[in-house]
Amino acid sequence: RFTNVQYPSIDEDGVTLHGYLATPEYPDPEGAPAVLVFHAWNGISEEATYFCDLLAERGYYCLAPDLFRNVAAGGMNIVWNVLSVIRTPQERMDADSDGALAYLRALDGVDDGRIAAGPGFCFGGTQ
Repeated sequence: RFTNVQYPSIDEDGVTLHGYLATPEYPDPEGAPAVLVFHAWNGISEEATYFCDLLAERGYYCLAPDLFRNVAAGGMNIVWNVLSVIRTPQERMDADSDGALAYLRALDGVDDGRIAAGPGFCFGGTQ
């Protein structure tokens, strides 16, 4: 089970953030583990969503936050991808990651004591 989700930013700009959420079909009734998965330098793409789906099949809640805020390109569009990484402030991505974590913690069924960050793909491994 998966869906695109929206949740509020925790910083002062108050924008609505977006992410990809995959949930387990049969979550642990005591509370399921959860993972944040960070996308590569080209934004939300198949790698992050595929990995979220695999984790959900194994009983995890998995959220891939869109740290570039709706900016994505093909993996081989090197110039655009480099510019996305350079022009997106790290402080904003940190705050957006914190917003994603707060959203994940608030979900019914998530065990707040079993939340992990990672894996990240390419650029996402630095988050």
